[in-house]
Amino acid sequence: MVPLPRFLKQLRHQAQECLAAGWAKEIEFSRGTYQVNVIDNNTNQDVWVFLQFDPMGRLKDSFCSCPESENHRGCIHQAIAFLRVFQKHSLPLHSRFHYSL
Repeated sequence: MVPLPRFLKQLRHQAQECLAAGWAKEIEFSRGTYQVNVIDNNTNQDVWVFLQFDPMGRLKDSFCSCPESENHRGCIHQAIAFLRVFQKHSLPLHSRFHYSL
């Protein structure tokens, strides 16, 4: 499984549970830029996570529309979105899509 970025590592277990519970909804991407819709089932909050990857598949930038991410360097929604992009693969979705054509 692909490792989470350092600032999200402590959220791995919780993010995996939330991902399995279906919190990640819509995902839109163009090359290495993603928007992932995450529904927080604890608060019924609908948030969008932005992720941008470099050509090597490393996270370049990320932010979330939730209030928690404004005060911290990462949130559960970002961890869920990151795991959703890789979905148990070593390559992010946009790379898998590119190689499938």
